[in-house]
Amino acid sequence: MTPVKERRKSFRDLFEHIKARLDELDNVRNRVLNDRRDLLSSCRRAMNLIHSGETSTAKEIATGIKKRIVEIERICLDSSDKETFCLINNVLRPIKQELVEVEILLSIIEGKSIPSPEDLGVGVVSYALGLADVIGELRREVLIAISNNNLDLANQFLEWMRVLVEEISQLAYPDSLIPIRHKIDVGRSLLDKTFSELLFYKTTGSLL
Repeated sequence: MTPVKERRKSFRDLFEHIKARLDELDNVRNRVLNDRRDLLSSCRRAMNLIHSGETSTAKEIATGIKKRIVEIERICLDSSDKETFCLINNVLRPIKQELVEVEILLSIIEGKSIPSPEDLGVGVVSYALGLADVIGELRREVLIAISNNNLDLANQFLEWMRVLVEEISQLAYPDSLIPIRHKIDVGRSLLDKTFSELLFYKTTGSLL
Protein backbone atom coordinates (compact mmCIF):
# COMPACT_ATOMS: atom_id res chain seq x y z
CA MET A 1 0.00 0.00 0.00
CA THR A 2 1.25 3.52 -0.88
CA PRO A 3 2.23 5.56 2.20
CA VAL A 4 -0.29 8.23 3.30
CA LYS A 5 2.22 11.04 2.82
CA GLU A 6 2.89 9.99 -0.75
CA ARG A 7 -0.83 9.66 -1.53
CA ARG A 8 -1.48 13.13 -0.17
CA LYS A 9 1.25 14.63 -2.34
CA SER A 10 -0.10 12.78 -5.36
CA PHE A 11 -3.57 14.11 -4.61
CA ARG A 12 -2.27 17.68 -4.17
CA ASP A 13 -0.55 17.44 -7.56
CA LEU A 14 -3.79 16.18 -9.11
CA PHE A 15 -5.77 18.96 -7.47
CA GLU A 16 -3.30 21.60 -8.69
CA HIS A 17 -3.78 20.26 -12.22
CA ILE A 18 -7.56 20.54 -11.86
CA LYS A 19 -7.34 24.09 -10.49
CA ALA A 20 -4.98 25.18 -13.26
CA ARG A 21 -7.41 23.82 -15.85
CA LEU A 22 -10.36 25.57 -14.22
CA ASP A 23 -8.39 28.83 -14.15
CA GLU A 24 -7.75 28.40 -17.86
CA LEU A 25 -11.45 27.78 -18.58
CA ASP A 26 -12.41 30.76 -16.43
CA ASN A 27 -10.10 33.01 -18.44
CA VAL A 28 -11.67 31.78 -21.69
CA ARG A 29 -15.13 32.28 -20.20
CA ASN A 30 -14.38 35.87 -19.16
CA ARG A 31 -13.03 36.70 -22.61
CA VAL A 32 -16.08 35.27 -24.34
CA LEU A 33 -18.54 36.86 -21.89
CA ASN A 34 -17.07 40.29 -22.64
CA ASP A 35 -17.56 39.60 -26.34
CA ARG A 36 -21.08 38.33 -25.69
CA ARG A 37 -22.15 41.57 -24.03
CA ASP A 38 -20.92 43.60 -26.99
CA LEU A 39 -22.45 41.24 -29.56
CA LEU A 40 -25.85 41.09 -27.83
CA SER A 41 -25.87 44.89 -27.75
CA SER A 42 -25.06 44.91 -31.48
CA CYS A 43 -27.88 42.45 -32.20
CA ARG A 44 -30.38 44.65 -30.37
CA ARG A 45 -29.12 47.75 -32.15
CA ALA A 46 -29.53 45.97 -35.49
CA MET A 47 -33.10 44.99 -34.58
CA ASN A 48 -33.98 48.57 -33.62
CA LEU A 49 -32.53 49.79 -36.90
CA ILE A 50 -34.68 47.30 -38.82
CA HIS A 51 -37.84 48.58 -37.13
CA SER A 52 -36.71 52.13 -37.95
CA GLY A 53 -36.37 51.21 -41.62
CA GLU A 54 -32.56 51.40 -41.65
CA THR A 55 -32.05 47.90 -43.01
CA SER A 56 -28.75 48.56 -44.81
CA THR A 57 -27.04 49.60 -41.57
CA ALA A 58 -28.64 46.63 -39.78
CA LYS A 59 -27.20 44.28 -42.41
CA GLU A 60 -23.71 45.75 -41.94
CA ILE A 61 -23.96 45.16 -38.19
CA ALA A 62 -25.23 41.59 -38.73
CA THR A 63 -22.29 40.87 -41.04
CA GLY A 64 -19.89 42.10 -38.36
CA ILE A 65 -21.58 39.93 -35.74
CA LYS A 66 -21.20 36.82 -37.90
CA LYS A 67 -17.51 37.53 -38.46
CA ARG A 68 -16.92 37.98 -34.74
CA ILE A 69 -18.73 34.72 -33.94
CA VAL A 70 -16.43 32.90 -36.37
CA GLU A 71 -13.39 34.45 -34.68
CA ILE A 72 -14.59 33.33 -31.25
CA GLU A 73 -15.33 29.82 -32.51
CA ARG A 74 -11.75 29.56 -33.75
CA ILE A 75 -10.81 29.16 -30.09
CA CYS A 76 -12.66 25.85 -30.28
CA LEU A 77 -10.92 24.88 -33.50
CA ASP A 78 -7.55 25.62 -31.94
CA SER A 79 -8.40 23.27 -29.08
CA SER A 80 -9.54 19.66 -29.16
CA ASP A 81 -10.79 20.07 -25.61
CA LYS A 82 -14.52 19.31 -25.26
CA GLU A 83 -14.85 21.48 -22.15
CA THR A 84 -13.69 24.56 -24.06
CA PHE A 85 -16.04 23.73 -26.93
CA CYS A 86 -19.06 23.30 -24.65
CA LEU A 87 -18.23 26.44 -22.69
CA ILE A 88 -17.95 28.63 -25.77
CA ASN A 89 -20.97 27.04 -27.43
CA ASN A 90 -23.16 27.77 -24.39
CA VAL A 91 -21.96 31.37 -24.19
CA LEU A 92 -22.52 31.96 -27.92
CA ARG A 93 -26.00 30.42 -28.11
CA PRO A 94 -28.00 33.55 -27.14
CA ILE A 95 -25.96 35.63 -29.60
CA LYS A 96 -26.67 33.18 -32.40
CA GLN A 97 -30.34 33.13 -31.42
CA GLU A 98 -30.60 36.93 -31.72
CA LEU A 99 -28.60 36.91 -34.95
CA VAL A 100 -31.18 34.49 -36.37
CA GLU A 101 -33.93 36.95 -35.40
CA VAL A 102 -32.18 39.80 -37.19
CA GLU A 103 -31.37 37.85 -40.34
CA ILE A 104 -34.79 36.24 -40.73
CA LEU A 105 -36.67 39.48 -40.11
CA LEU A 106 -34.45 41.21 -42.67
CA SER A 107 -35.17 38.48 -45.24
CA ILE A 108 -38.93 38.75 -44.66
CA ILE A 109 -38.94 42.55 -44.92
CA GLU A 110 -36.82 42.48 -48.08
CA GLY A 111 -38.83 39.65 -49.66
CA LYS A 112 -35.88 37.26 -49.82
CA SER A 113 -35.64 33.54 -49.15
CA ILE A 114 -35.42 32.60 -45.47
CA PRO A 115 -31.79 31.70 -44.66
CA SER A 116 -31.07 28.21 -43.33
CA PRO A 117 -29.08 27.37 -40.18
CA GLU A 118 -26.14 26.55 -42.46
CA ASP A 119 -26.43 29.94 -44.18
CA LEU A 120 -26.17 31.66 -40.80
CA GLY A 121 -23.57 29.32 -39.29
CA VAL A 122 -25.75 28.32 -36.35
CA GLY A 123 -27.08 25.05 -34.95
CA VAL A 124 -30.71 23.99 -35.26
CA VAL A 125 -31.51 24.72 -31.59
CA SER A 126 -30.34 28.35 -31.80
CA TYR A 127 -32.08 28.64 -35.16
CA ALA A 128 -35.45 27.34 -33.95
CA LEU A 129 -35.38 29.50 -30.81
CA GLY A 130 -34.51 32.58 -32.86
CA LEU A 131 -37.24 31.72 -35.36
CA ALA A 132 -39.80 31.64 -32.55
CA ASP A 133 -38.68 35.08 -31.37
CA VAL A 134 -39.18 36.55 -34.85
CA ILE A 135 -42.94 36.32 -34.22
CA GLY A 136 -42.75 39.12 -31.64
CA GLU A 137 -40.65 41.26 -33.99
CA LEU A 138 -43.16 40.72 -36.79
CA ARG A 139 -45.90 41.94 -34.44
CA ARG A 140 -43.95 45.19 -34.08
CA GLU A 141 -43.79 45.45 -37.86
CA VAL A 142 -47.56 44.90 -38.11
CA LEU A 143 -48.18 47.72 -35.65
CA ILE A 144 -45.76 50.02 -37.49
CA ALA A 145 -47.51 49.24 -40.79
CA ILE A 146 -50.91 49.95 -39.19
CA SER A 147 -49.66 53.28 -37.83
CA ASN A 148 -48.65 54.16 -41.40
CA ASN A 149 -52.07 52.98 -42.63
CA ASN A 150 -50.35 50.37 -44.81
CA LEU A 151 -52.80 47.52 -44.35
CA ASP A 152 -51.42 45.43 -47.22
CA LEU A 153 -48.02 45.33 -45.52
CA ALA A 154 -49.61 44.68 -42.14
CA ASN A 155 -51.46 41.69 -43.64
CA GLN A 156 -48.22 40.34 -45.12
CA PHE A 157 -46.44 40.47 -41.78
CA LEU A 158 -49.45 38.94 -40.03
CA GLU A 159 -49.42 36.07 -42.52
CA TRP A 160 -45.74 35.48 -41.76
CA MET A 161 -46.58 35.40 -38.06
CA ARG A 162 -49.17 32.72 -38.82
CA VAL A 163 -46.69 30.68 -40.89
CA LEU A 164 -44.03 30.77 -38.17
CA VAL A 165 -46.50 29.81 -35.44
CA GLU A 166 -47.73 26.87 -37.52
CA GLU A 167 -44.19 25.66 -38.17
CA ILE A 168 -42.73 26.01 -34.68
CA SER A 169 -45.84 24.42 -33.16
CA GLN A 170 -44.61 21.15 -34.64
CA LEU A 171 -41.51 21.21 -32.41
CA ALA A 172 -42.97 19.14 -29.60
CA TYR A 173 -39.69 18.22 -27.93
CA PRO A 174 -38.70 18.17 -24.24
CA ASP A 175 -37.20 21.35 -22.79
CA SER A 176 -34.01 19.44 -22.08
CA LEU A 177 -33.49 19.28 -25.86
CA ILE A 178 -34.92 22.65 -26.87
CA PRO A 179 -36.73 25.04 -24.47
CA ILE A 180 -39.26 26.23 -27.01
CA ARG A 181 -42.66 25.26 -25.63
CA HIS A 182 -43.12 28.54 -23.78
CA LYS A 183 -42.12 30.45 -26.93
CA ILE A 184 -44.74 28.50 -28.90
CA ASP A 185 -47.44 29.54 -26.40
CA VAL A 186 -46.27 33.17 -26.52
CA GLY A 187 -46.22 33.08 -30.33
CA ARG A 188 -49.80 31.82 -30.52
CA SER A 189 -50.94 34.49 -28.05
CA LEU A 190 -49.20 37.25 -30.02
CA LEU A 191 -50.73 36.01 -33.26
CA ASP A 192 -54.25 36.05 -31.81
CA LYS A 193 -53.74 39.48 -30.26
CA THR A 194 -52.28 40.97 -33.45
CA PHE A 195 -55.04 39.50 -35.62
CA SER A 196 -57.67 41.02 -33.31
CA GLU A 197 -55.96 44.41 -33.35
CA LEU A 198 -55.68 44.46 -37.13
CA LEU A 199 -59.32 43.42 -37.52
CA PHE A 200 -60.38 46.12 -35.06
CA TYR A 201 -58.38 48.74 -36.98
CA LYS A 202 -59.97 47.71 -40.28
CA THR A 203 -63.40 48.03 -38.70
CA THR A 204 -62.97 51.21 -36.65
CA GLY A 205 -59.91 52.95 -38.05
CA SER A 206 -58.17 52.90 -34.67
CA LEU A 207 -56.11 50.49 -32.60
CA LEU A 208 -57.41 48.68 -29.55
